[in-house]
Amino acid sequence: MTRLIEIQIPDGYGTPVPTGYEAFDEMFGNNDEVFGAVKGKVVLVSAPPGTGKSRAFLTAICAIATKNPHMNCGYVTNEQSIVDLAAMAKRMHLQIPPNVFVVREDRWTNIKRMITETKLDYVVIDALPLVEFPQIMDEETQSLRDMKAKEKFGAIAEFTQ
Repeated sequence: MTRLIEIQIPDGYGTPVPTGYEAFDEMFGNNDEVFGAVKGKVVLVSAPPGTGKSRAFLTAICAIATKNPHMNCGYVTNEQSIVDLAAMAKRMHLQIPPNVFVVREDRWTNIKRMITETKLDYVVIDALPLVEFPQIMDEETQSLRDMKAKEKFGAIAEFTQ
């Protein structure tokens, strides 16, 4: 265990960054009635295929980067090619600032490394179920098993801290 008083809070932690899109900002969270994407917070969005999740979050990440040119933003895909993402952004007439990075990757260890090396402030990982995480020990059977979605989410939340 760690003493609560010893925990270091990173600068900007918990501060919402508005995207300018009310629906996104309300979904991401708020702090003292200011809505927006909160640094250090993990949001899991689940919806059927073809409902616009990729389009919505590509729009959000470009909006955050446009409003905050000092921040690096990333979009990790493991379903689409990065050319498909660029084509989607072009069809949507999105303003794509130079501080938005994209990568096609499906291994969590590589994603973590890229986030750290590129010093990304905000990241979209599209689609979590397809991300390969290291296997973990199953306490009941004492054998290695793949992480479940809840455990993957927890690993990402721990990393953001």
